[in-house]
Amino acid sequence: MGLVAGKPARKSEAAPELQYLPPPLKAGDSISVIFPAGYVREQAVLDWGLQLLKKWDLNPVFHQDLDARLGYLAGSDAARAQAVIDAFTSSATKAVICGQGGYGCTRILPLLEGKIPTEALKKKRFFGFSDVTALHSFFQRQLPGLVTFHSPMPATSLLAQGTKDSQDALYDALFGKALALACPALHGRTLQIGRAEATGGVVTGRVVGGNLTLVTALVGTPWEVDMKGAILLIEDVNEAGYRIDRMLTQLNQAHGGKLFELIAGLVVGDVGDDLIDDSKQLGDDVDESDWYWLKLLGLPATLPILTEIPIGHIKEAKTAALGANGRLDLVGQKLIVGVNDLL
Repeated sequence: MGLVAGKPARKSEAAPELQYLPPPLKAGDSISVIFPAGYVREQAVLDWGLQLLKKWDLNPVFHQDLDARLGYLAGSDAARAQAVIDAFTSSATKAVICGQGGYGCTRILPLLEGKIPTEALKKKRFFGFSDVTALHSFFQRQLPGLVTFHSPMPATSLLAQGTKDSQDALYDALFGKALALACPALHGRTLQIGRAEATGGVVTGRVVGGNLTLVTALVGTPWEVDMKGAILLIEDVNEAGYRIDRMLTQLNQAHGGKLFELIAGLVVGDVGDDLIDDSKQLGDDVDESDWYWLKLLGLPATLPILTEIPIGHIKEAKTAALGANGRLDLVGQKLIVGVNDLL
């Protein structure tokens, strides 16, 4: 594991916090594949994903009955929770990846309390996204500073039909020794520099978040995402603009109307193409995305915002390091992790 100690920060940047980066995989290692939420919907897709892991000289190991199904869930809450516990406590595997999302991770969080030692979390990299956002937040609440990976998953068509760059990014996160190698910079488009203008266009903070629906669903629970001073990363799947509006409004109101002052910056991945219902109301010279975030939602002019990073329910999805010390460069239009090496 990497326990990273910070160097003195520049005056314009917050001092980096300690972080725990579990060790990388190496050829021949076994990896736990778990289904903490929805059941296996397409066996052929899972088979393809397992072959990809084997191509990378990894041995997939399961901790639950893959034929188990309870409605839309991959078996009972108890069985799914036990699979998560077994995956982390097993001495036979070196990392844990979720096969897919769906729904159900929030249901098992109470069953995981006190069942996974923090030392076990430090030993294994954890991968997944979408509904798995709940587990990312849970683990980071259990061990502040833990780095986990918001990544494509092997039982999803998004990985099977994904670009080579997307698949390569997952490989890098599995095997990369240093954080900067495991998760290279994510490039996007600066929507506005905001208060970062006073600090050379750069803000720093721990990278948190994931799927916006899940980030919102965790509010008011013991496992909600800790956003204070953080770089908040969000993505979602083809949500209508009013639904994203409603969720961000809820998050803001849950933080006393101060969310956008509380966070260091906002990073937006893919949220689909349905931000506004009727683009005809806009002139030809108006960018729909800019208008949505800045005019319709009214995000404050002081908030640093980077959009269009390749994260989310897309075939081009890269892997992001949640819990990592991040550097949001609004001039260079990128999000960088492994901040300590850059100070």
